[in-house]
Amino acid sequence: MRSLNIALTRRFISAALIITALGTLSGCQLKENFDGVTPPALPFGWTTSGTNGAWVTVANTTPDRPSDSGANSAFVAAANNQDVSLVTPSMSIPSSGAAQLSFKHRCKTEPNFDGGILEISQNGGGFQNITAVGTFLTGAYTGPLNTAPFGVSPAWNNEQNYVSSTVSLNVTEGSTLKLRFRSVSDNTVQGTGCSVDTVSLDGADLVVTKTDSKDPVLLDGNFVYTITVRNNGALNASNVLLYDVLPLGFQYVSTSLSQGSMLVSTPPVLYASLGNISSGAQAVMTVTGTAPNAAPHAPALAVTSPSTLTRTMIAGDAAFGPALNQTGVGGEVILANDGSGDSEDACQNLAPNFAAGKVLLVRQSGVCSFNQQTKTAQNAGAVGVVVYSNSSEGVIAMGSSGLAVNIPALFYWQYGWQLP
Repeated sequence: MRSLNIALTRRFISAALIITALGTLSGCQLKENFDGVTPPALPFGWTTSGTNGAWVTVANTTPDRPSDSGANSAFVAAANNQDVSLVTPSMSIPSSGAAQLSFKHRCKTEPNFDGGILEISQNGGGFQNITAVGTFLTGAYTGPLNTAPFGVSPAWNNEQNYVSSTVSLNVTEGSTLKLRFRSVSDNTVQGTGCSVDTVSLDGADLVVTKTDSKDPVLLDGNFVYTITVRNNGALNASNVLLYDVLPLGFQYVSTSLSQGSMLVSTPPVLYASLGNISSGAQAVMTVTGTAPNAAPHAPALAVTSPSTLTRTMIAGDAAFGPALNQTGVGGEVILANDGSGDSEDACQNLAPNFAAGKVLLVRQSGVCSFNQQTKTAQNAGAVGVVVYSNSSEGVIAMGSSGLAVNIPALFYWQYGWQLP
């Protein structure tokens, strides 16, 4: 075992708390390339219906049915008098009502008579042409169809290769949408059919990260929250608002931010108005505060030497022994060895002065209680006890079995960093 000095103490655990609310938050509502399913199955939530055919997932190896994304695509084979739809799952649109749709299509069909169109439904209503609520930025319809069921209508047809289409949508705020790719033909079909691939519906995709340093921090010590809001979406985010409840007892010192304005109220709640965040850009805020000099603070293990290993780790408290304070109790760590077959649990008596002046590290036992392990350590001269576990339980509080002890004990879950 490496030589360590450790303190059993109490520290303010500030924790990088979750942002509790964020205005104009939306994300990628749909991203599908059909490569995650086994042909002919459609992805979960996608459906097909209509007459004289069906949309299916096809492999890129199928002749004259290429994929844009790699392995697979959605495809419907051409047939006489066809009217077949491919419908997406429902998608929620952000409060801004703005979104951008992009997809690839290849309708290798007879010009002017067979082809494909895209339709949209809002909040369960009837489907209408995408042009009713959207504007093509790229890949608009290539020409009219002169046949039923559309009559004279713009559509995609006679496409020998994939075409990339992008549509800027302006729909009702907070609405739900479905998209419908529709393939139609007359009674003398030519060509192979229609393919759709690489479908994506994006809004402003705001990703929030929050870190704090130091954590844990000494009571009355300063620490800093750094909050970053990044827009990973295809569209710009407007009127971004941030709201976060800070820890009870947080004493505000100062703030700085890259844009917008911020207010920290009492009790400590952070309000930030960040304005607009462009696609690919970010806003950064820092909040400096002081840890309270009283509760809340938590039991902690602080490795004090060697300097290359110093750190502070959250620990579980004990319902027995003296209460810990910020100063704590510390010393060199020594691993228990009671000479039994399970020597590290200290359920058997240790040699006299085995742990004199040291912190005894014992493994959680299923044979004796935490209280008994600490009593055994005390009898061997230990100044404190750390009970460790590699189980899946996480950090737990140690109950008492009624034995009187006068040294402190903490529980450590060895998930992220091992003591012995």
